[in-house]
Amino acid sequence: MSPLEILARQLDGQTIDRLGQQIGASPQQTQAATAGIAQTLLGAMARKVERDPRQAQNIERALDRDNHAALLDNLGALLGGGGASPQYSRSMNGMGILQHILGNRTGRVADQVSKTSGLDPARVGQLMTILAPIVMGALGKSRQTQPQQSGIGSILGAVLSGGGMFGGTQSTPQHAPRQRSFLDAVLDRNGDGNSSDELLSMGSQLLGGLFRR
Repeated sequence: MSPLEILARQLDGQTIDRLGQQIGASPQQTQAATAGIAQTLLGAMARKVERDPRQAQNIERALDRDNHAALLDNLGALLGGGGASPQYSRSMNGMGILQHILGNRTGRVADQVSKTSGLDPARVGQLMTILAPIVMGALGKSRQTQPQQSGIGSILGAVLSGGGMFGGTQSTPQHAPRQRSFLDAVLDRNGDGNSSDELLSMGSQLLGGLFRR
C-alpha cells in the first residue's frame, strides 16, 4: 500500500473527530487540512529524493533509527489516549520532523493549507506537529509492504507521479500535474502572500480527494 492509502485507513472519521477536538476545529476543516498536510509532507520528501537520490538513504536511516512504523500500532498514545513509551520519544518529535522535511518553509505550508482548508494557520500548525510523526509512520509501514528492492525512492516517487494519491482505484498518473503544481505553489512560492483563485480551487480539489467521510 502507498503511504497515503495507509493514512486514509488510519485517519478514519473517528480519528479525524478526535484530532478536531484536540485542536479546536470542525471535523470538515480538520479533514481537509489533514489531507493537505499529508500530501505536502510526502511530496516534499519525494522532491528531496528526486533532486538528490542520496536523500533516500537519509530517510531510510531515520525510519529505522526511530522505528516510525511501530508508532501507528500505538497511535492512541500520540493522540492523547495514553502515556507514550520512551521508545517513541524520537519518532513523536513532530517539530523536529517538520524541521527536517520543510525547514523554513513550515510557516508557508501552514498558510497555504489554511487557505485551502479554511482552518486558521495557528491550528494548522498544531495539526502539522501532530501529523508529522503519523505521516512518517505511514511511510515506514508502506516500506514494509513493498518488495525490498523498491526502496523509499520508488514509494515517494509514486506520490509525485499520482500513484496512490487518492487511494483505491482512483489513483491515476493524470493527477500528477495538479499535485506537482500544488506542491510548487506551497513549497516554492516567494512568500509574498499572493494566491490565485485557480490555485485555491486546485488545492481544494486535491484536499477533498484523499479522505472521504
